[in-house]
Amino acid sequence: MLSPILSSGSPTPVPVAAPQVSIPTPASALRSELAQAARYVQALLPEPQSGIVETDWVFLPSAELGGDAFGYHWLDDEHFALYLFDVSGHSIGAALHSVSVLNVLRTQGLRGANFYAPGEVLSALNEAFPMQCYDNLFFTIWYGVYNARTRRLTYATGGHPPALLVTGGEGERLPQVERLRTRGPMIGGMRGMTFPSVTRTMPLGSSLYLFSDGIYEVRQGARTMMVLDDFEKLLLEQVAGGAGDVAGLMARMNTLRKCRTGLDDTVLLRVTFH
Repeated sequence: MLSPILSSGSPTPVPVAAPQVSIPTPASALRSELAQAARYVQALLPEPQSGIVETDWVFLPSAELGGDAFGYHWLDDEHFALYLFDVSGHSIGAALHSVSVLNVLRTQGLRGANFYAPGEVLSALNEAFPMQCYDNLFFTIWYGVYNARTRRLTYATGGHPPALLVTGGEGERLPQVERLRTRGPMIGGMRGMTFPSVTRTMPLGSSLYLFSDGIYEVRQGARTMMVLDDFEKLLLEQVAGGAGDVAGLMARMNTLRKCRTGLDDTVLLRVTFH
């Protein structure tokens, strides 16, 4: 549309193009809402910390909004809780479910749950979030509590990949890796399930790597997909080469990633016990 502008020196109207007004499309509005939701989820993630328990992490959100999240905090002066979980699906619903679970863990809001006992925490989560009440959403989780005085870590898992405990690597000692996982089912699948826990002493200077399965969803060729064994081997190589930090590890993964398959978030958390 052309709009005339009249001035004292112009006897006839001068056609000038009207300003263009950008009207958001439904697709662009949805992308904006997804980005806003992703920023909200990331704002809830904890800051890296130093001290007798040191943490470092990287979180790469997927192309679509996912449900990966993690957290850690001191329960008291001696006990440190750490956890990482992965909600099924990719949608605003999955992200909202993730926020609900994260807030329950951060605020210790599960009625009757002993947050010092990982198996009890997972049982309480399983009762509180049945998938039939949450649009068939379920999640997997790794949850542990570290006693800084005794150096003992008690943990339980619900359908989640194992955490990888890396020890050694100092001097001429080659690093060793141990998978920490228990035989617990996914959370929300069926009420009344039990979740066993295991306790292990953390050697001085050892590092625990927690992650979601998106970390090793890397296609190396036309038909070759990385699996957990490949990631474990790569992790040991990085630690042996002095690049066991999460930034170095992710940089190595990115060099191998010829194409990103699927839509999973990528989460990697390292916890070092000094």
